[in-house]
Amino acid sequence: MNQIIVLGISAGITLAIQLIGFLVAYAFQTEVFYDILGGLNYLALAIFSAVVGDSSVDPWSSDSRKIACVSIFAASRSWLLIFLAWRAYDRGGDSRFDEVKSKFCEFASTSIHRKCYERQIHRLQHELNR
Repeated sequence: MNQIIVLGISAGITLAIQLIGFLVAYAFQTEVFYDILGGLNYLALAIFSAVVGDSSVDPWSSDSRKIACVSIFAASRSWLLIFLAWRAYDRGGDSRFDEVKSKFCEFASTSIHRKCYERQIHRLQHELNR
């Protein structure tokens, strides 16, 4: 599949996951599960780019480098996901959002900036799966 299409679909997946997460977070005035969605987003895109970014000449399932990269990335993101879920549960949320979570535009802006950062990290994984 064309890499531009894979990147576009990846951006769409990220947008869908994060937009739904933001709307729920705003509706309930909480960001407790917000980092969990980021972790799940990383895992979904790592798997998506590995499988769909596959080329018929060099399938990822037979390329030990790609398997190792996806596995290490998934393990690190899983650890981060577990840690962030525990931290959010233990602290009852993230105090950095207390002032903005009741203001739609500011909460959305903060959310968009965080997701752009996460998307850039995922681009590295996507490049490894080319």
